[in-house]
Amino acid sequence: MDYLRYYLANLLTLLGIVGFLLGGGWVWLGAATILLILVGDLIFGRDERPRTVNAPALADVPLYLHVLLILGLYLTMAWRVGQGWGVDSAAGTLGVIAGTVLSLGWLSAIPNVPVAHELGHRHGALAQFLADLLAVFFGDPSRWVSHNLGHHIKVSTADDSDTPRRGESVYRFVWRASRGALHEALAAERIRLERTGRAAWSPHHRLLRGLLMAVAVAVPLLAIGGFAALLLALAGVLVAKVIVEGLNYLQHYGLIRIPGQPVQDRHAWNHLWAMTRAVAVEITTHSQHHQNSDVTFTQLQPRLAAPQMPGAALCFLAAFVPPVWHRYVARPRLRDWDLQQASPAEQLLAREANRQAGWPDWLAQP
Repeated sequence: MDYLRYYLANLLTLLGIVGFLLGGGWVWLGAATILLILVGDLIFGRDERPRTVNAPALADVPLYLHVLLILGLYLTMAWRVGQGWGVDSAAGTLGVIAGTVLSLGWLSAIPNVPVAHELGHRHGALAQFLADLLAVFFGDPSRWVSHNLGHHIKVSTADDSDTPRRGESVYRFVWRASRGALHEALAAERIRLERTGRAAWSPHHRLLRGLLMAVAVAVPLLAIGGFAALLLALAGVLVAKVIVEGLNYLQHYGLIRIPGQPVQDRHAWNHLWAMTRAVAVEITTHSQHHQNSDVTFTQLQPRLAAPQMPGAALCFLAAFVPPVWHRYVARPRLRDWDLQQASPAEQLLAREANRQAGWPDWLAQP
């Protein structure tokens, strides 16, 4: 089972492909897989068990299979557009267009981002290339530059654009994180190219390479489904970008670390739920990942003393309703974090962050 469970990620994308093949209302099948994750977490509950994988190369097969499936998802969508929607009414057409965009967007985020994330932390040229290719499908071809060279260094500090501030809504965070990631990626690539004596916009620039990958993906979509397919793909990528940052919002929300201090278990939220861990390729086993990003997904160890969240699908839905997110999910857990896990120096910063967010001062001396 420790090898088979990761094929659940492939199954989600395959369901999206089947939905496009069937057409009509079935195009919603990909978007509906969020319910599969949500219900799976509720049925199977928490999963705190370490994995037992003695053949890592075998466990990697679903990662590389996913690359073919995400390409197949977009090509099948273009084919469906060329064949017709399979509905007769204007309302039905609008419905399948919406379902198509949401299915593309959701599956380009989950399970696409966890797979891309895992490959983006590998050191091989093929893995890095595929990670950049997969990032095209959520509109961020320079993602792993800023993620590896920015987020992993600054995590849970005020300087990290990927760490949401207390009281910050997901809607504001999506824009701030996207802008920050692009700025950091451009700066990091400029420095890297200068050190190697290459021009700022040479063919070795990873953002430029990502844009060329996007064009390479767009050409067959245009050939198969015309401009309609291309526009739907772009809409799906835009939705995926919002979803990706929404999921990013869950990983470090409100956590605090003193700059320069070691990253500890307490500096990342963990979502140790059965379906979440499998579909997200263990990235929700998050604490150890931030202490050693070279540890592959099957070797990550659940840190039970680290701060915990409910299942990622439930948290994701709650995050887009800020009053629900803050009142029932984030604030109670951050109160416990401040009182039980934060260092004295972190408590000082937490108290100020709570004041700025307009939250109660639960760290006040009795």
